[in-house]
Amino acid sequence: MGNSFVCPRPKVAVQSGKLSQCSASGLDPLLLHFDVNKTVLFSDAANLKTIEDGIREGISEMFWGTLEEDGNVGKWVWTKTQPACDPPNQFTGRKLLNYAQYCKLAVKNKTLSKAAIKSWELVDDDETQVKMRQLLKSSLTRLQLPSEVLHTEAAEAAGLKGTTLVMLPALFTLVALLQCVGREFGVLFRSFGEDHKKIEKEWNAFCEMKHPIFSHLLEGIGPLDGTVPGLPDRRIMQIHTMYRDASGPLLILDSFTNGPAGLQSWDMWAKQKPKAKEDSRGGRNFVRAELQADCVDGMKNIAAWMRSHTLAQRTAAIKDDWAWWFWNGQRADAGKLLAVMRPNQSQGGIKQLFFDDNVEHDDARIVDCRTETDDVVPLKEAQKELLVKVNPVDVLNDGDLFLKMLQRSHGEHCNQGYGLAFQQFCEYMQQEVHHGDVSGVMSHQCWCVPDSRSGRLAGDIFDDPNLLIWAVGYAQLMPRGHFSEACQLGNDGPRANGILTSVTRAESTTITK
Repeated sequence: MGNSFVCPRPKVAVQSGKLSQCSASGLDPLLLHFDVNKTVLFSDAANLKTIEDGIREGISEMFWGTLEEDGNVGKWVWTKTQPACDPPNQFTGRKLLNYAQYCKLAVKNKTLSKAAIKSWELVDDDETQVKMRQLLKSSLTRLQLPSEVLHTEAAEAAGLKGTTLVMLPALFTLVALLQCVGREFGVLFRSFGEDHKKIEKEWNAFCEMKHPIFSHLLEGIGPLDGTVPGLPDRRIMQIHTMYRDASGPLLILDSFTNGPAGLQSWDMWAKQKPKAKEDSRGGRNFVRAELQADCVDGMKNIAAWMRSHTLAQRTAAIKDDWAWWFWNGQRADAGKLLAVMRPNQSQGGIKQLFFDDNVEHDDARIVDCRTETDDVVPLKEAQKELLVKVNPVDVLNDGDLFLKMLQRSHGEHCNQGYGLAFQQFCEYMQQEVHHGDVSGVMSHQCWCVPDSRSGRLAGDIFDDPNLLIWAVGYAQLMPRGHFSEACQLGNDGPRANGILTSVTRAESTTITK
């Protein structure tokens, strides 16, 4: 599958006791938030025209250009740089717009602007059109399911009912690698809508090693479904709802709800015209009277719940409050909540990263990063290590992109663990060189050849994808790291007076009935 991730095993004889244990267990635990639609899910549509339109929109956001004087708006001219989600940095002092942004600027009618974004009709230069079409063709090819997988029982069971991929390979790549090196992490799939249901089958099939395409990523690791001692159950077993109002956030556990049915739903309330002057949804009363669900109330408790979720190395889905975000003018501070968990005297920090296609370079737009004390994290600080903009076409064409984004955002926090694996692999290979056995080393990759000046193996783990692949292959040969003891937060814990309390590492999460 092109850039699909593979963990090859080094072609060297591994003797017992030669390899020391290597894992990322010394790093801070990690919580990964993934928006679903157009971030990890390209399209669940069976209609190839719909899929092609989605790819065209993604490509329109990857081609960056400058404006040249030509009438009122100006003429958009491609920079001829590599198509990418982020703008090129060699045009300091010049305003850059991707083609999609230019269409919104040049065409005021929303419907016509969307049509121009997908048709590329405002691109009047043949070279740019050719490059866009080439990327479209290669992306459509990458999306195709292998012929041997099409319409098989395994494909149907994994939710792959059409002719194309549904979830993007880069997600499975990242999860397999993190698991391979022993990183302690949890996953939350986030969406304003019902997209979680579109990925549940496929994700769980991957965790159970029943995915017809990506199960090989877990070879040498084992299924992540709770059947192997020492490995977490990473299947999606719970979908929660985040409700927000003037009193703060409320996480409604094991409930997928949009409030009352029909015209009284929370989303319909937000869409009404004229716009409501105050929040009249009464969501908390609805939860108490109708759902009678367990809830986590307030920033501090939600941060504690997310910490417990991370330490338990679980995966869950959260339906976020679109009505609150829309009613508040689609502002970032009313969007999908990320509760920052910094270290303090009693406990370590939790590293987090939110992947979302709607995050902009100058506006978090849809993600609300807040501290446990309810303070909004400034955009520039959040962009450093809490959130990242995703383009699905970019992700589709680079199977390691999520990994690269994580490394770029967390720097040494990510590189430290993988670097150690690579370092130990190089040390082992160096032993082979010292013993005069260079034939095996030479057969791996060119970077394994000793440096002519120092006689030592050279290279950095993130300089070349092959380095990372070999490091992971080496890590697979090591004993599995011990997973930190995690809290089993569920409905089977002690219950008294309607309060469910779960304690993890000197911290309690209070869940109210």
